[in-house]
Amino acid sequence: QVWWDWGERNHPVEVVRYVLPENLRLFNIDEYERDMVAKAFATGFLLATATRNITGVLSDAPELAAQVARLAKLRLATAPFVALGRFLGTRHLTVEGALGYLYESPVGYAVAFANPATQPVEVAVSIGGPVPASVNQTAALLHHEDGAVRPADMRVSSAHLHAVVRLPAYGATVLTLPRKG
Repeated sequence: QVWWDWGERNHPVEVVRYVLPENLRLFNIDEYERDMVAKAFATGFLLATATRNITGVLSDAPELAAQVARLAKLRLATAPFVALGRFLGTRHLTVEGALGYLYESPVGYAVAFANPATQPVEVAVSIGGPVPASVNQTAALLHHEDGAVRPADMRVSSAHLHAVVRLPAYGATVLTLPRKG
């Protein structure tokens, strides 16, 4: 089932993800709503894009088209953690400076980040609960929207994992944390 709602951005996405996890949800956007693209990605929603007041095609908005293509590659690269994972929202997670949502899957945990701002940001993230004890933090990776994959610099304190993540303007990044063993 695919659902969409022009007012989706006004609803608490966490509620929709918890109550109807088996449904595919769409964020409806046009080329002037770049702030919603990374949020849709991070929350696991799909995009329904419109350009030129629903009379154009995606190629009419080259910056948006390029970002949608980058996010499709990022979704594919992190699918075992995010797309095939269970949305946990902000449970066990503190994110300062942007949006972040936790996912759990058989291969581990992931945090999908979104920056709705027009400027790059530095994000502080802290993950607690069962996550620190069940993951191999030395194998943590940051998957960036530009295709780069880098080791994540994770710190452990008080049964929490901590990291700092840099996000580009309107950008998304995924932190993957593989399970031990």
